[in-house]
Amino acid sequence: MQAISSRSLATCRHFDAQNLGNTAWSFAKVLVPDEPVMHGAFAQCIEKSGQFGVQELVNIAWSFARFGIVDLPLLNAISAASLKRLSEFEPRDLSNMAWSLSLLGVRDWPLLTAISSAAQPLIERADPQALSMTAWAFASIGISDKPLMAAIAAGSLKQILKFDAQGLSITAWSFAALSLAHEPLLDAISKESIFRLADFQSQNLTNLAWSFAVLMRFDKPLLESLSSEVLRKMPESDSQDLSLMAWSFAALSYHDPPLLNAISGWSQKNILDFKPNELSNTAWAFATVHQP
Repeated sequence: MQAISSRSLATCRHFDAQNLGNTAWSFAKVLVPDEPVMHGAFAQCIEKSGQFGVQELVNIAWSFARFGIVDLPLLNAISAASLKRLSEFEPRDLSNMAWSLSLLGVRDWPLLTAISSAAQPLIERADPQALSMTAWAFASIGISDKPLMAAIAAGSLKQILKFDAQGLSITAWSFAALSLAHEPLLDAISKESIFRLADFQSQNLTNLAWSFAVLMRFDKPLLESLSSEVLRKMPESDSQDLSLMAWSFAALSYHDPPLLNAISGWSQKNILDFKPNELSNTAWAFATVHQP
């Protein structure tokens, strides 16, 4: 990649739109933070943004989001070009663009509003990843677009059996983060998650528990299943996961002594890893359920 980097920097002014998009995507895919190349691409991307097709626009936005590079002139150019071609975007393109803006913390209202309007009629064609990513993108920057979220819920219900563990937990998290308690969707997520908890990583388990707690949805079969799976995966958990898991169970007034005892034992051995908010959440949880 170093040799490609050097040559790309020397010749990037000659790159066409596809070359720019592919090069930026490639460096981001392998997370090679080549600042000169990325900055060299800035000017070329802005200058040639009108030539970009949908794939190039999405690739460049995704690439700079992966590196956490916020360059407003570049983002404005991508936004303007995307608005002109939004009718050509597929559901995955729309979700990737929304994800990129969200990851960068950019509330581009015109583009996000247009993405929402374009995505809703295409919900039937969206796959589980596009559905969950779009929900996460809007939720993570705090945009409660109820018509869009309702469409995502309807689309997700039809494909819930195709969702993977991350998709299920992210979708639940997104609705909870926006305080949207969509009962049929939560029921479906709960049932499918119980069946597939073995596929969940520790963070997925935590996101799921947190979501149901925030929405104050007491689901005993889900909580029992979560408890068993957390106990099984305790060695791979961290202080954030376990403090939020304890908080979630306590917020739902669900006293699970085996789980709390295990969290207590793990916490005492790893107390130096806890951040202030994690200590606070854990203390609150144990005090709330009267667990010494």
